[in-house]
Amino acid sequence: PPEDALIDALDGRPFAIRVRPDLLTRAVADDLIARGCVVIELDALTLDDGVLKTMRRRYSGERVRAVLRALDGRVRRGIVLTT
Repeated sequence: PPEDALIDALDGRPFAIRVRPDLLTRAVADDLIARGCVVIELDALTLDDGVLKTMRRRYSGERVRAVLRALDGRVRRGIVLTT
């Protein structure tokens, strides 16, 4: 997630962020949304658990899906996948 100083510099303007699923907690999402975040993109890379493990990511495909479900209706959501 972006540092507080970066968000403060936006002076209340709406913004979008890209964040890894393992770094986005409910509390962080709540704070971002309260401060003007209108889009959260998850930098998931893939939903394939085997590939995620090989890449030494600390989350699963189900974690990505769960985060997307938790954000539904609260903020526009996106996902970044790599082939």
